[in-house]
Amino acid sequence: MKPDWAIKANGKDVTQTFKPYLVSIRVRDESKDEADSLTITLDNSGTALAPPTQGDELEILLGYDGKLTALGKFIVDKASFQGPPDQVVITCKSAAFATGSSGFALESWLVVKTRSWEPSTLGDIAKTIAKEHGVELVAPGDILSMATPHLDQTEEPDAGLIRRLVQPRGYVVKPVNGKLVIVKEGAGLTTSADNKPLPSVTIKRGEVTTYSGDWQEGAVYDQVVTHWHDVTTGETKYETAGEGSRTFRPKTPSVDQAEAKQQADAILKRFTRQGGKMSLSMPGRVDLQSEKLVTVEGFPYPLSASPTKAAIAKQWVLKSVEHVLSRSGFTTSVTGEPFIQT
Repeated sequence: MKPDWAIKANGKDVTQTFKPYLVSIRVRDESKDEADSLTITLDNSGTALAPPTQGDELEILLGYDGKLTALGKFIVDKASFQGPPDQVVITCKSAAFATGSSGFALESWLVVKTRSWEPSTLGDIAKTIAKEHGVELVAPGDILSMATPHLDQTEEPDAGLIRRLVQPRGYVVKPVNGKLVIVKEGAGLTTSADNKPLPSVTIKRGEVTTYSGDWQEGAVYDQVVTHWHDVTTGETKYETAGEGSRTFRPKTPSVDQAEAKQQADAILKRFTRQGGKMSLSMPGRVDLQSEKLVTVEGFPYPLSASPTKAAIAKQWVLKSVEHVLSRSGFTTSVTGEPFIQT
């Protein structure tokens, strides 16, 4: 199979214009609220090639032998020139809030604000912020109905406020193509716009070129204790997840018992995921994306099971996926954390 690619600039196919000069295309797909990114490197030796300009919208498609998969739309952030050899490097950010080449508003998502929020629900706050940015909110009902106390947003961007609210509850937030998406962390759900389960895939040892993995059990908390104030009795009460001697106690109290229990469970699962790491490199795979569930087979312990020991995890959640297409070929590199059933 021969690696293949296409590029559209502001909706127009510019593949043939770029083809004589292409050095490499690098697409990085991140989970959580980190913006996906695109880097295109072009040969600039003795040419009058006019690179895309800041604000242009680029769409990237990768694959083999004319069968291409769209990997997203990106907004040109800057073009840098370097040498030798003479090259131009085009750096782009995900068109997270873009509705067109002029609709990119990620900067406003990061502008610091100072204001107060009266006691309400997380859904009311998220809907208000989404409306202010002119985007649609996509989130499961259970997170939207959660109560929130009086909140002070002091010199804090909307991105930071939403992250502060959803992360302790085991969720992540990510702006994606004109939508503000909230999804359960590490649950193998799409961070696109539908929160639907991603199809899992199996990767076998013979399909990868390099691999690595580790398990740092001693560095992980095995118990989380949260606290909340019972207004009926006037007492501080506690919720516990896990058991063991390595205990983590969040300083900030939960709103009520239900939230305290959910936060304890979410934090423990996060610590468990962080204890295991996996990295794989392989020939280009456009079917892999962040948050996808992966089963690995045929690897040495602890990635795969040994005759006497279970593997770190039966499945892994991909946390980052990087596709690189260059003159030397097409590769995909992924990192993952253990999948914890929610």
